[in-house]
Amino acid sequence: MKRTNRLLAAIALTLGTVGAAHAGVVIMGTRAVYPSDAKDITIRLTNKYDRPALVQNWIDKGEANESPDNLKVPFTITPPVARIEAGKDQALRVIFTGDRSKLPLDRESVFWFNMLDVPPKTKTEGNFLKLAFRTRIKLFYRPSGLPGSQLDAEKGIRWSLVPKGNGYMLHGVNDSPYFVSFNHLDVKAGGSTFPVQLGTTGMVPPKASADFPVASASGNLSGATVSGAAVTDLGAFTDIEQPIAR
Repeated sequence: MKRTNRLLAAIALTLGTVGAAHAGVVIMGTRAVYPSDAKDITIRLTNKYDRPALVQNWIDKGEANESPDNLKVPFTITPPVARIEAGKDQALRVIFTGDRSKLPLDRESVFWFNMLDVPPKTKTEGNFLKLAFRTRIKLFYRPSGLPGSQLDAEKGIRWSLVPKGNGYMLHGVNDSPYFVSFNHLDVKAGGSTFPVQLGTTGMVPPKASADFPVASASGNLSGATVSGAAVTDLGAFTDIEQPIAR
């Protein structure tokens, strides 16, 4: 099994991460939440191929390019490698196996669930490239008893514009205990719209802040607002429209 894991991991790290839309095996959902008092949670995969598929699954703490063999996370996935028949589903159990006291009790922690979809070898294939697809989604560990809600947190970000060079950074402060993720954000001022560059995660961490570059924004942006879409626990989008503090 370890040899198989190393082989699949090598393929994943060589080819990188791609979206689920390009893979034949898809994760049902765009994120997962693990309540601290849960014995386990289920992540479900669906094989859209017309043939069986082989997948490897693992969790990391943000080390996208690290081999699964080298990762140390407080979770176990059962099964870590699975064959899924054509058109069928596979339920994966994610089990917390670490020390809960080593994670913050007053805010969420974020991990990443990885699924690697490896194409099978066939007797009739010629000399052409076959790609393995890796999909990553956020896995939030949520301590019990946190005040407020994730939906409230999305609307509670305090925004300001910070000059940087010839442009601006959009500075977001999150006083809540929840991660807030965004699908897209724009800064609007003086009849113009300036896209916000969200980077690889597009999140403002709990009880912390984050800075996002504002594309092509310059000059006086007084009276600006931020608009866009935040992402809920279920992967749905909620519209936001908020003033930006001077």
